[in-house]
Amino acid sequence: MNDKSCMLSVCIPTYNRYPLLVRALDSVLAQDFRKMEVIISDNCSTDGSWPLTEQLAGRDPRIIVNRNGTNLGWAGNLNACIGRARGTYILFLCDDDELMPGMLKKTVAFLEEHDTAGLVHCNGWVSFPDGSERLRKTQTVPLLPAGTAAITKIMLKNTLIFSSVVVRKACFDRLGLFTETCSADWEMWARIGKSYDIGHIAKPLIRVHVHAFSSNHPASFYERDWTFLGERILSYLPDAEQLPLRPRLRGEIAHGLFQLGIQAWQQGQYRRGQEFLLAAARHENRLVWMYRYAQAVLLALPRYLLWKKRGTRAHVSNV
Repeated sequence: MNDKSCMLSVCIPTYNRYPLLVRALDSVLAQDFRKMEVIISDNCSTDGSWPLTEQLAGRDPRIIVNRNGTNLGWAGNLNACIGRARGTYILFLCDDDELMPGMLKKTVAFLEEHDTAGLVHCNGWVSFPDGSERLRKTQTVPLLPAGTAAITKIMLKNTLIFSSVVVRKACFDRLGLFTETCSADWEMWARIGKSYDIGHIAKPLIRVHVHAFSSNHPASFYERDWTFLGERILSYLPDAEQLPLRPRLRGEIAHGLFQLGIQAWQQGQYRRGQEFLLAAARHENRLVWMYRYAQAVLLALPRYLLWKKRGTRAHVSNV
């Protein structure tokens, strides 16, 4: 492919999800946008799907398939994609998400029109395992000014849908790569927002699929990473603005831990969920935490009682 014909690099990091990867790729190839390359970056999948993934390059001359020599982790695979990308703009598409019609044309046109924007993102549909969907709306203005406005918005309410974000490659050239953390995008978008405006298209141009919470990392892993990233984002603000925002940042970290805890409870992982909820207490006002904890218990109680009842029956049947 001639580099001049590559305006956009669509990067699809993937690991052990070949059927979903094909769905994501289909949504890219169906776009009414030609000046792109599609980079599939396999992070050493262990399910035997690599030979099938490798064959995807034959579907379209714009597709480039690579396999990392070792598993680089989530952020490492993103950085590997950046190193291979030749486009003026980069989209990172999760291998289980889908682009809606017109997504690439609209986002690239926005960045071409607004040269002060370092990235643009959009609204999207969130699909849940039970088949239901919810429209997720994010930023409310077309262009959020660089500096305090953009950093604060991202720091306190990171609502950018990852697979909807199209970034100028020049931002990475100037500001560096993703940090090696579990939520590297949170810090990266804030880092970009320090120097560039944040663009937004108020249309649902992406479909995100929610899956079961499958991470084996303990709550301390997320707590440590989010605290580290939050402090780094705070440092992008003037000193006088950091102190009043610190309690709100801690509340945002607590909210994230609460969400993971509730998700674990919804899946019957009660001890694991309790671990996340107790970790949230270290970052939240005690009264606020107690109120939220009581709400979480009430929501989980019917499922928990059913789980205990089934467990008792299973025990009796084995006596």
